[in-house]
Amino acid sequence: MLRLLKATPRTDAYADVFIARYERLLVWSLKLTDHDRQMAEDLVHDTFVQFMLSRPNLDTVQNLDAYLYCTQADQLLNSVFGEKFKDGC
Repeated sequence: MLRLLKATPRTDAYADVFIARYERLLVWSLKLTDHDRQMAEDLVHDTFVQFMLSRPNLDTVQNLDAYLYCTQADQLLNSVFGEKFKDGC
């Protein structure tokens, strides 16, 4: 999937900010999935894809960690309950 995205400085910035938070997102994802490692890694991956595709304006996001946690929670709710919970945060 990453190869499908155009390599631009802006795209690299998005990947960099996400990768810098990967471990924290994985720890939180493990809590959300009752320590199911595979499901937690899938959730972090899905969050990364959503973040890269949506490309929010990083200059206007006041709390990037909260934004990513919320995106991750939305991804989990969507995987469990479907699109009913889209953009719940």
